[in-house]
Amino acid sequence: MPIRTLATLFEKYPSLSLRWKGNDALHEEYSARPPHFTFDMETFKGKSFQQNNGTISDYQSEMECQEFSIPEGVHVMKARLQSATSGYIQITSARPYLHLYFAIHNNRSYYAKDSLLEELHPGEFQLYLFHQEELTAIWHTLPNDHFVEINIDLTFFESLLPITHPLSLKIDKLLDQKSSGALFTKAKQMNSHQYRILEELGQSSIQQNLLPLLTKAKLIELFAYILEEENINRVSATADSIPKEMQLLMEKAKVLLDKQKANPPSIAELAILLGTNENYLKKYFKLYHHMTIYGYVRHIRMQTAMDLLHKREKTINEISRFLGYTTPAHFSSSFKKHFGVKPKKIQQTIE
Repeated sequence: MPIRTLATLFEKYPSLSLRWKGNDALHEEYSARPPHFTFDMETFKGKSFQQNNGTISDYQSEMECQEFSIPEGVHVMKARLQSATSGYIQITSARPYLHLYFAIHNNRSYYAKDSLLEELHPGEFQLYLFHQEELTAIWHTLPNDHFVEINIDLTFFESLLPITHPLSLKIDKLLDQKSSGALFTKAKQMNSHQYRILEELGQSSIQQNLLPLLTKAKLIELFAYILEEENINRVSATADSIPKEMQLLMEKAKVLLDKQKANPPSIAELAILLGTNENYLKKYFKLYHHMTIYGYVRHIRMQTAMDLLHKREKTINEISRFLGYTTPAHFSSSFKKHFGVKPKKIQQTIE
């Protein structure tokens, strides 16, 4: 990445410089030659199943990580990071590969060719194609920072991908352009399936000789859920197929629900507020936002709850009342149904 881009990043994220700066000369040196490594999927492809646990200490950071890889060409790293400051590193891809990143309790940004590919926040994930170019990864340290990254051989992933799947066209386009990019239009929220599978990866007590088979099965299960979700979103009606006046009305419906998430209006009440009938409201809301009204209310409540837990500004009881739940038990049950874990578990991991 050109030095001018690094200078821009230092201006945008002043804490980055603290990671490398002992004095002005050292700061200048690392601005010109930041920490760098080359990633090559061929290191793992065709090799026997590998699993390693260890700790990496460098500068003002320490990372506990669990790594494993399967012969088909998939490398997984589950990591917990402790860092005194924010930091960055540069990566060169020896050959194109896919990078699936889960920011479980983590902030991560990727830059390529002077452009931001995506900025991920806690609870989000994104699938990238990384081409043979220099990339910069930036993190902004959090208490109990942890994430999972999965690097996937293109040939293996495409063997799982239906030829008509929308991601297939995106991958082909980026390969033709010889550029890196995010494959989802925007970062997605993690759901209970993904949390469960990521927790199970590498944690099984199964016999050692069967672990490669189980690991491959878990990874394919994870990929299947992600592909299904993206396929559902893409085959739904496009915005162009919905009348303009209904698009504006559905945007207004979303704003009203966002403002009243603690005490949302009923569908009948919302229809009156918008000046339409219930059937049109239910039909076009689902077509435009790709979920039902009740599903959307549940989604924003749960995402707000997750955000508040990460901020550590409210107790679980206070969050329950803030979101309009009748009891903390009802809130806890709804949270576990949505994310696969109880809010107390999330609260404990970020303390």
